[in-house]
Amino acid sequence: MSASAQGVEMPPVEELDRLEADQCAGALAPLFEGAPRLVARLVAARPFGSSEGLFAQAREIARWMPEDEQIELVDAHPRLGAPPGSVSAFSYREQGFDRDAADVAAEDERRQIGSELTRLTRCTRGASGSASASSWRGAPARTCCKSCARR
Repeated sequence: MSASAQGVEMPPVEELDRLEADQCAGALAPLFEGAPRLVARLVAARPFGSSEGLFAQAREIARWMPEDEQIELVDAHPRLGAPPGSVSAFSYREQGFDRDAADVAAEDERRQIGSELTRLTRCTRGASGSASASSWRGAPARTCCKSCARR
């Protein structure tokens, strides 16, 4: 089983448990935005045994470490709305800067809005096929489709 954060794969926990301290710290640092003293304490607390054990240990360490280290941990996390170039890969996705995903979602929304506008345009057209002034005031003269009849 491997630990992951925001879809980025980490080495399996069993491997983290066997790595040299500096290698393990390097692998864990992105999960904790590089908060060095938390990561150092976490590396010293190995073995984790499982990803659940790793994160349970991280929570326990964060809860009981000195206040200045807790502040360091909080400060290591990028501020909400921070410029995209100033955040880690994990935070980049977490804060919605993943352009590919955002572009797909925006295109889906544009298609849905376009379909709804097309439907509404058809519903507001009079018998002649052109939009009547009365239909634009909010109430079509007649019910033109099942969607309009429900309103």
